[in-house]
Amino acid sequence: MTRDENSIYIVTGNKNKFQEVFEIFKSKKLLFDLSHKDIKSTGADSTHLKVNGQTIRSGEIIDENNIVLENVNSISFNAYRWLEMFTSRVYYFKLVPIDMGADLEFDCTIKLGNLRPDDTLNNLELYYNYKTDHNQLVSLKLWNYGTSNWDIIDDNIYPEFTDHCNSIPNNYYNHNYEIKIKFEGLDDDTQFHLFIDQLVVSYDWTKTSGNIYSSISKALSYDFLNRYDSGYPNYQNLYNITLTFDYKFIDSLSFPTYSAFSCEDNSFNLVKDGNWHIFSYTFDFNSQVLNEFNINFNISNGYLELNNMNYDIRFKCLNPSGKIILQQSFYLECLNSQDLSNYSQLYLNITYDLNTINDYYDYYNTFGRKNKLEIKYEIKADGIWKSFIYSVNNSECKQSNFDITQFMLDNGLNNFEDFRITFTIIGENTELTVSNIMLYGYD
Repeated sequence: MTRDENSIYIVTGNKNKFQEVFEIFKSKKLLFDLSHKDIKSTGADSTHLKVNGQTIRSGEIIDENNIVLENVNSISFNAYRWLEMFTSRVYYFKLVPIDMGADLEFDCTIKLGNLRPDDTLNNLELYYNYKTDHNQLVSLKLWNYGTSNWDIIDDNIYPEFTDHCNSIPNNYYNHNYEIKIKFEGLDDDTQFHLFIDQLVVSYDWTKTSGNIYSSISKALSYDFLNRYDSGYPNYQNLYNITLTFDYKFIDSLSFPTYSAFSCEDNSFNLVKDGNWHIFSYTFDFNSQVLNEFNINFNISNGYLELNNMNYDIRFKCLNPSGKIILQQSFYLECLNSQDLSNYSQLYLNITYDLNTINDYYDYYNTFGRKNKLEIKYEIKADGIWKSFIYSVNNSECKQSNFDITQFMLDNGLNNFEDFRITFTIIGENTELTVSNIMLYGYD
């Protein structure tokens, strides 16, 4: 709306008032410009510049440029003087609509959680689904941190919900991993609505520095580890533990990888070729100091798969001097004494089966000897006991005759009174089966 720049609008009055009203339609924001002219009144109290009926400027001279007016429905000029003649001059003015932007405009900021500045962001995508009524165009925009501008991502009309996915380049998020999103729509004539069904930012990331490891730790404890802590003063509280497991490490990303297993203070690198491998580790455990042991798997940028994890726990059976004492003994004695003086020749006959294995450990019995089997024959004659020890280290199946009469002759004994036999075996998986023991004699 413009009056001619060369024209002057002059109103005079007597005991009257001057009012000129200009109706403005559908104007949201206007620039009111007097273009270095002015509004002057002579003889009037003042002239009033009103917008929507409200005075925004008044005085005998109104001389201002570029007044921004919002939500304008009407502009009026008013002058009042009730007793004298007055003159009010309104020089050239113009009203210029200002681009307000969209009728619909809102933005939001999405912050990517669980990320640190030293992380590497991968596969950043925007999933969205929206529609408008009346076939209204609404633009979807992202803030470009590189150019400091809003960039249009989608400016299509969607009358129905439709799923969409757009990749987000790295210039659309800042160092705090913040993404700014805006919806913007404009319609001069029709009211419309925007319906948003989905607005999701999907992403994954890789840690390439800082705390880049994924760890699994477990403390392992078993009752057997403390079984011999009390009541066995002749043994040290030492165990031998062997851990075994199958594993496979797959490198799935183009970043430096790491895969290791640790137990207590010892760490071992695992093979990272994507194939199955067997790992085994043996260590000593002191139950006098510890009640449990700890294992840990530590990986980075890959997948570790584990199978068949086993723990073999063995009590070391060490006496205070460090010798392995793993022994079992049993003995047999004659319960019914009888007169055997009528026999000129006496024998003890034993039938047994001995099985031994060589596990490359040195075992000792409580007598300080390393024989896998000892058979101790004890003969009482003339009121005293004399003994003989038979020993063997290899497996055998045997029927043994012990000549009591000859043993007495060798030891200067005359009258047989009693006997007893002690069997002692040592070593892991040593087995002895005694099937027959017989005392017999000949006249």
